[in-house]
Amino acid sequence: MDIQEAYLRFLTKVNKNLSSNNVTASKDRFVLLYNEEQIRRVEYILDNKNDDEIREINLFLVQNNNLPQTSQIDDKAIVALPNDYLDLSSAYAYAKSADCEGIRLSLFEIKDFDSESYIFDPNNGPSLKWREAPFYVGADALNIITDNFEIERVHLSYYRHPRTIDISGYIDINGNASTDIDPEGDDAFVNKVISMCAESFFRNYGDANRIGIQRDRIINNI
Repeated sequence: MDIQEAYLRFLTKVNKNLSSNNVTASKDRFVLLYNEEQIRRVEYILDNKNDDEIREINLFLVQNNNLPQTSQIDDKAIVALPNDYLDLSSAYAYAKSADCEGIRLSLFEIKDFDSESYIFDPNNGPSLKWREAPFYVGADALNIITDNFEIERVHLSYYRHPRTIDISGYIDINGNASTDIDPEGDDAFVNKVISMCAESFFRNYGDANRIGIQRDRIINNI
């Protein structure tokens, strides 16, 4: 679906007909709503991990991205995340020590406030022998707990941010003319995001009855 069709569908959902002038649904407002709501849709699917819905966002899955270690701070290897990173799918690493290199490690996620306890835990801490290491996500980086070994690289699969959309016909906040940038995803995904935009629009507009209509459209993808 291109951006012009997406905007037309949005207008159809927020107005009883296209000649209605009682609701202001400008292009710049639609762009703002869509860019916010598409992130909400992806995050909702990732939180619920429904097998049918997860297929909607396969387009945003970046698989097996090779990331080198950025720095080492005490017992933590820091690996910078890609700029378009949104959420983790899976990760594993290759490590080296004084005796060997190219050792593949399984990585398992922990909470950052637990990281200190894992450093000294002989059963659950980092281990070349058992080929595993804990990590947590923070400060736009993977923080991998290490023990007498160095992380060479990480293979990361992650969900990226969807592309930011735009539509020609208005002047942006920087004084530049807008351009057409189409939404990503199949028509089913885009249509659900448009319904979420309409729901958000009416929440701001104060029309409770039409909020319910848009929720039904999201559920039934109409």
